[in-house]
Amino acid sequence: DITLRGQRIQLSEGASVSSETLGTGRSGDIEITATERIGLNAAGVYAQSLTRVPLLVDRLTQTPTGQLSRGIPAGSAGNITLTTSELLLEDGGLVSSSTLSDGNAGDLLIRATDSVVLQQLAPVVLPLLPSLLANVSIGGNGSAGDLTIETGRLVMQQSLGIFSGTGLFTVPVGGPAGD
Repeated sequence: DITLRGQRIQLSEGASVSSETLGTGRSGDIEITATERIGLNAAGVYAQSLTRVPLLVDRLTQTPTGQLSRGIPAGSAGNITLTTSELLLEDGGLVSSSTLSDGNAGDLLIRATDSVVLQQLAPVVLPLLPSLLANVSIGGNGSAGDLTIETGRLVMQQSLGIFSGTGLFTVPVGGPAGD
């Protein structure tokens, strides 16, 4: 498990806090608590269940062409909990618990007493994504976790937003979506 505590916690310029499993064991949970603010600017917090099998998708037909991660034993991704007064995700800030395997994604819980702000100030340059809160199942049979946001104010400005689902962009398959 990973635990970070402080008054203000800022991750930027590609920094990440990550807990991943590539085998049958479960990845650890991530808990970040800041009394004032958590900021993610072009940075991320990830809990993932992965396999070592590449997922290949035909770009024209959007159909899988290579071996998917379905049926390969894998551990589940850990849960992510962010607790603060203000959560700011900007210019590609990302919080995600996901699965690319038969293991389940963890749950994502955001508790921000004042506000959650997702904003995209700089132009989006592919392959980078806009600011996003996501729980996703891609390519395997694992379920996406639940995504819960408890806040006084939610602001989304030119961001992709909040997503709990199965499949994503170029990979249209996966297990059940979360709540």
